[in-house]
Amino acid sequence: MAGVSAEFLQQLRLCPDVPLQTTAAPDAEPGVPGALDQPAEEALVRLLRTAADGEALVEQRRVRFCQIGLRPEEAFTLLSQAVVAACESTQAEGPEHGDSLLDRIPFCGLQRWLSSSENGFPVAASLQELARVLQRTGRSSSCEGGDLRYDGLRYQDFVALALPRDNLHAVLRSSVFTAERHADFEGSAVIAVFVRSFKQLLQEELEVFRHASSARQDLAAAMVSSSKIFALLSGSDRRCNATSVAAFATDLLGALNFDQSSALFRRLDAGRNGEVLLDDLTFLVSLSEQEANDFDKAVGDDWPDWDGGALRGRAVEEPEGSAALAETTLRLSFPITEVFTLLMRMCNLEMPVDAAKARFKSLVPSEVCLSAVVFKLLDRGVKGYVAHTDIWQVLQQAGRDVPLDTVSALVKEVKEFSGRLPPGLGSAGVEDGPASFSMALTLRDLCCLLLPGKVLRTMRSFAVAEMWCEAESWSTMQAIEDVLPSQARVALFEVLELAAEAAEEVERLRNELIQVHGCPTSNVREAIARAVRSISAPFASLECTDVLSQDFRHLLRQQSCWSDEDSDLMWARLSGSTAIAEVPVEQFLEVVLPPETGGGRRHPRR
Repeated sequence: MAGVSAEFLQQLRLCPDVPLQTTAAPDAEPGVPGALDQPAEEALVRLLRTAADGEALVEQRRVRFCQIGLRPEEAFTLLSQAVVAACESTQAEGPEHGDSLLDRIPFCGLQRWLSSSENGFPVAASLQELARVLQRTGRSSSCEGGDLRYDGLRYQDFVALALPRDNLHAVLRSSVFTAERHADFEGSAVIAVFVRSFKQLLQEELEVFRHASSARQDLAAAMVSSSKIFALLSGSDRRCNATSVAAFATDLLGALNFDQSSALFRRLDAGRNGEVLLDDLTFLVSLSEQEANDFDKAVGDDWPDWDGGALRGRAVEEPEGSAALAETTLRLSFPITEVFTLLMRMCNLEMPVDAAKARFKSLVPSEVCLSAVVFKLLDRGVKGYVAHTDIWQVLQQAGRDVPLDTVSALVKEVKEFSGRLPPGLGSAGVEDGPASFSMALTLRDLCCLLLPGKVLRTMRSFAVAEMWCEAESWSTMQAIEDVLPSQARVALFEVLELAAEAAEEVERLRNELIQVHGCPTSNVREAIARAVRSISAPFASLECTDVLSQDFRHLLRQQSCWSDEDSDLMWARLSGSTAIAEVPVEQFLEVVLPPETGGGRRHPRR
């Protein structure tokens, strides 16, 4: 790297804790980076880690997508037809300007299809997000200055998006092009698998983009341009390839291991060209339109464009120190959109869990008390309570490899929710056991675990919980097995596994929402509370105690990311029913924030 001696690089390799200081020579050409201060370096590290770790997760989705066995042209045809159907059902605008839909799928139609729950779960995304996520896979695509409704996903971009990039999966990647054509690739079963797999892939891509938002805004605040980062990632020949990326991110910066550096390069080299150009990096570093608007509101609207418009921001004259940095970060990192995105993810996670609960209930006679029989099944030691280790052992014996930490997340979530319910929930004639410690479930808790979430959140449905418990208990395992045949037990284990995985993911998402580098958790919680109050009170006054349904829905419509169906799901998640007109701010915060006590687990990004 120009301007940095070999001896200095070697010292940094031997002393990985030395902060990065890449100082350009006095006569260095423009574009060679100067020193990165600590806030800028920390923001860059977060961005690179988010991109690398996100790429590893997305690669897994690509592999699963390819395992469906569809040729890329078949998959693209299915997607085109699904988008056409979505546009026709909603009378949305179809393709125009003379393009064939089989050559280009408009973003407006793709957005409409993603937001529908037909043949899969809904995925919320704005047109700007879709453009950034999808067009980054092809250098020739560009939507700058154009109408996003008429731009779209082309076949070559679809291939770059959906097929694995890691050389470990080269055989799988090549095999999809030579696979036998499906005789009935438009069959309902194939469509259902394709839709769910592709939506999961796109959702993962969107999450990677959104998780990097905070780091992008912090880099903008530190006035670190994409060209400066490109110079850091490039070698002495000013070319950015896998070797130069690893030399900087792993050897010099010490931020990534070698696997992460490889994933980072694959993330940047979406076209698999073996080299990264400045335009490729700009997709990762530059602010989206929404992020730029949020940034302008935070630092002022009179900031001129620089670096070709790749980043926008201005130097904020504030006292130096961690307190000033924390305050700036809070202002830039908490648009209410992040809270809405978390809510929608929680709703999507709950859907398959509730579906599994319904399947389990359908396999058990209606006169059977589900919570009582499941309690007896899990409480093998007849302790009078079900510990998290009991659930874990039962799942292990059933051949389901669910980590103990994942089961613990489920138990904590159930206990947290059960503790907020009125004492009457449970049963007539069924009493809780003596357990009181945090990782033990009582019969009342089992009611909460087995009932669908939407039922629990509706006060009118508490009578259903009582009906489930109006039955005699079984004292022997043989009797329980008679009541729960093997098919029902398999369905129960599916409920426990899905619920545990969903609970762990919700815990991770909540913790991630409040993890802002350099900011005390209490300050972050306060910033989120202000954002929530601002839904119904524009100036986020402390006197605002309730969020109104009409204000909530109006703000969602302004975001243009979520459908009315999404609004109903999110509001029901908060209030328990779409008929309820207001939700206390504290109740809103209980849903989106981790408990203040108990210290939820931190999930480092490395």
